[in-house]
Amino acid sequence: MSMYPPQLPPLYFLHIGKTGGTTLTAMLDPLFDPAKICPAQILPDLLRLPDQQLTRYRFFRGHFGSALPELLRSPVTTITLLREPPAQVISCFLHIQRSPAHWLYPRVVGRKMSLLDFLCDDESAPAVWNNQCRNLAARLDVARFSSLPPDELRAIPLGRELDRAVAHLDQQARLDRALEQLDRCAAFGLTEQMSDTLRLLATTLGFQPASALLVLNQSPHRIAWDDLTPQTQERLHEVTRLDAELYASARRRFEDRCRMLFDGVQGRNSRQAA
Repeated sequence: MSMYPPQLPPLYFLHIGKTGGTTLTAMLDPLFDPAKICPAQILPDLLRLPDQQLTRYRFFRGHFGSALPELLRSPVTTITLLREPPAQVISCFLHIQRSPAHWLYPRVVGRKMSLLDFLCDDESAPAVWNNQCRNLAARLDVARFSSLPPDELRAIPLGRELDRAVAHLDQQARLDRALEQLDRCAAFGLTEQMSDTLRLLATTLGFQPASALLVLNQSPHRIAWDDLTPQTQERLHEVTRLDAELYASARRRFEDRCRMLFDGVQGRNSRQAA
């Protein structure tokens, strides 16, 4: 596998939870000297790093939303992953169930919530409501975060901060801003098309991808769509309406980009072979 091109700005994988980010990170890490990979993967840990240390890194991967470019005060090459929205929400629910450190774990597990309970609960549901759109649309208040004591900063759930950042936007404005963020990405991929995602990233960024795809961090338990009650299916569609529009647009763009790049590569290879 070749290395990430040194002439490009630092690479930033804007990681949205439960979209296959652990798998993608494992594929991208070998492109970099380990000393050049930022160890922080959540915003509180990132904010604790000195400025001079941040400037040494060539690869950032984590749940930083829009905050990283502002912190670095320099350009980054941004990539991200999107996932089919109901599947992403179901995966979030299963993740909470098996993660005692998650701020919603006591509520979800203590009350023995079903997926439908979770989606209808006033405290829990906002954590996944159009979560992918929210992650892309939110512009986090880095100055406010930087002024907080470390313990207080670490205790703030990212989801609540994302809600705060988009509270002034109506639904269409959130979707528009999320699509604008996608436009600013050098490339983005889809969890359901991970092999093509890796090919697209490699072609766009100029590196040779690994030959084998290893899927990581999958839940040992699955919830199949057909096993859900009609009420649960309906509720999933309700809480992911904006994400569904975002994903549909992203999928069209992704497939168009793949056709353009891959057909072009195949055409050049054919001419060279001739």
